[in-house]
Amino acid sequence: MGKRKNISHTERVTTRITMDQTEALEEIVQKEGLGSKSDAIREAIDEYIEGRSDPRGTQTVSTKVPKKVLEELDKLVEDGTIMDREEGVRIALRHFVMADADYFVNRVPEMDKKRLETATRSYESHKDAQP
Repeated sequence: MGKRKNISHTERVTTRITMDQTEALEEIVQKEGLGSKSDAIREAIDEYIEGRSDPRGTQTVSTKVPKKVLEELDKLVEDGTIMDREEGVRIALRHFVMADADYFVNRVPEMDKKRLETATRSYESHKDAQP
């Protein structure tokens, strides 16, 4: 985050935002150590585009993650274990849902049977496809 991409081939886009949005954006820039509001906006646009153009049939889910967890993910990125935070979250989520499918049966009784069967079938087919 906060790394400036090569902007030699760019186009200027101008927009207006409210003072509340400006203040919130400035706070995010400071908290996350981004270089500028422009860097934050470019990153947001990248995330927006990625979330809508993934050809692999995935969907984007946004959630808040505790700072300590993000710090641990960053350590894994730094040592080369994972490529980025997103990969770490995908791996952890896949492991949780697929390897611990019985969690949903035993601890989440409100999950309807059809959704559970679908999750189990998906897990089984994914597990069989693994090398």
